[in-house]
Amino acid sequence: MRSIYWPLVFAGLVACSAESVSGSSSCAATKCADVATCDESSGEPRCMCPAGYEDVHGDGTECRDIDECAGNPGLCGADEICVNTAGRFTCRCKTGFVDIGIAGDSIVCADIDECVTGNGGCSANATCANLPGSRTCTCHNGYTGDGLVCAEIDECAAGKLVCDTPPLPACIGDKRR
Repeated sequence: MRSIYWPLVFAGLVACSAESVSGSSSCAATKCADVATCDESSGEPRCMCPAGYEDVHGDGTECRDIDECAGNPGLCGADEICVNTAGRFTCRCKTGFVDIGIAGDSIVCADIDECVTGNGGCSANATCANLPGSRTCTCHNGYTGDGLVCAEIDECAAGKLVCDTPPLPACIGDKRR
């Protein structure tokens, strides 16, 4: 069977395809992995996996992506996450941070102040405090809740006010009178 072969020559390397040409001993007849390159400079075709790939069988017929992020926590900055891609990796800003540019070979991530807009999603009866990559919501004094929802504390029902007969103050609703 004869197939059309279009070699790509770059710096002495020929990219191989899975197609073959009968009777040929060149890269055209060599079954390299899809991402591998084929080198004929030694007279015999030799498949080679590119950087970022593991040569599974040592002959370039199967190239497996290396996860550069696994076990290498220092690849990206403190405010970034490592994302493995085919044959390489990229660094992206963590949630709560925004990419503000590039410095050298690295991206620069800055904290987003979630409290600036809409009290950070906190209750109107809460204080928003910005944290690196996040925020916290704390209910104001006299209110209870998770900070996202804050309900007024009923001091009378909670027994925080003495609500007896005169001459002591009386509780009306949730207020001392």
